Amino acid sequence: MFTCDFTERKGTSLTDFLVQKLKISILSGEFMPDEKLPSKRSLASHLGVSVITVANAYEELISEGYLYSFEKRGFFVTDLEGLKIPESKINKFNATSKSNLIQQPNFKAFKNKEKKPHKLIANFRQNSTSYEKFPFSLWAKVMRSVLKEPHESLLSISCPQGIPELRAEIALYLKHWRNMKVSEEQIVIGAGSEHMFGILVLLLGRNRIFAVENPGYPKISSILTLNGAKVKNIPVDNMGLNVKSLEKSKASVVHVSPSHHFPTGHIMPIKRRHELLQWALYSDSDEQRFIIEDDYDSEFRFTGKPLTTLQSQDMTGAVIYLNTFSKTLSPSYRISYMVLPFGLIEQYKKMFNIYACPVSSFEQHALARFMNNGYFESHLLRMKNYYRSLRNELIKALGNAGFSCPFRIHQEESGLHFLVTIELKTTKALLQESFAKNGLDIPLIEDFMFEPAEETEIKNSFTLVFNYSGLKKESITPAINALKNALKDRMNHPHDSV
Repeated sequence: MFTCDFTERKGTSLTDFLVQKLKISILSGEFMPDEKLPSKRSLASHLGVSVITVANAYEELISEGYLYSFEKRGFFVTDLEGLKIPESKINKFNATSKSNLIQQPNFKAFKNKEKKPHKLIANFRQNSTSYEKFPFSLWAKVMRSVLKEPHESLLSISCPQGIPELRAEIALYLKHWRNMKVSEEQIVIGAGSEHMFGILVLLLGRNRIFAVENPGYPKISSILTLNGAKVKNIPVDNMGLNVKSLEKSKASVVHVSPSHHFPTGHIMPIKRRHELLQWALYSDSDEQRFIIEDDYDSEFRFTGKPLTTLQSQDMTGAVIYLNTFSKTLSPSYRISYMVLPFGLIEQYKKMFNIYACPVSSFEQHALARFMNNGYFESHLLRMKNYYRSLRNELIKALGNAGFSCPFRIHQEESGLHFLVTIELKTTKALLQESFAKNGLDIPLIEDFMFEPAEETEIKNSFTLVFNYSGLKKESITPAINALKNALKDRMNHPHDSV
């Protein structure tokens, strides 16, 4: 029967330690596909733990896709079709860990950014937040409290990784909100994701091929290219980035957003996640492969539990976790962070010991206190409720609009954008002309492709990307009326400018 030594857990909870050990046994092939596991009571008795500990571990493994169950029959191992990790490979790149764990592309969306229609009613392209909801009074209170306690560190340049207080708060936040067990020693603070990508190109090496998702977020490829990296675009299907295409690309670093892909909204399922982690494990050369996991708006998941991060599933030190405070606080608040595997953090310290953290010590101390006082968590909950309400009102208004053409709303359960597919025979150029004429800026999903379709090509359907993060509730009705008029124009004049 399966067994494990709980004396090795070093501060990790019994449930988390058991989950980790069961994952290792499943991925290393100790358990065969569809093999039945011991009952909760039997395994609890064998290991000397409570039944609830085993039950919680089994439930977590079910939610992550490692197990499945049948009522009154028991728990069984999911068939991952040979996606196994040899035990000798597990923790290969985490061996240096001694810390205690709390553990230039042709993008149309990028080019169109400056093309704003006259008398704008609603901008569904802009990546912004609701400034009315920003906690100005609390932020001012925190800044005053930081200044009232003058100390040398406020006026000193912080170390390259950022001040320890903020890194510790981020580690606790990741543990609570993303169930990630990371050490503050793994965390690096930076001035926005653009800065982080530049650091990563230097850290991992410009001689590598970096892969990005297609369609994808326009800035990423541009920033990587500007920093001297060679970039290849990898197609995305309904399960996320296509790993077979990634393998053919000869890339050794890939940027992905598995919890909520932009712009398709797809969530990467467990099988594809394991394929991706498996890709990182094996290479034709001695060059280690890395996955950059961009978790950019994972906080705004409106149904179910937060999704497990790739970083939490990684057992070989291949995943670099990246996030910012742009969505949760404001795009102008230029603080981002990444979690490096232990094998990379030592390399980072050696390479960047002459650097200073680009974020001012004052801002770092203010954010650390904002988080420590519980203000950030409260703000996040308020924003999540606000965006849920905003999304619901917008979707309801779309449903009641009575558009002149068939349409379908999809990928609306996570993040701050969703898709609307309309059935309408016209061209992209004419459709966007009608949007602009009616005061709308709405991108199409093909705007985020490396090689978008010809704008004058006649198509039978279009998928619109509704980024509603900066939309005001009072703008919903005028925006829907404007959209209704724009679609009516195109129905009446499908091939003519209006």
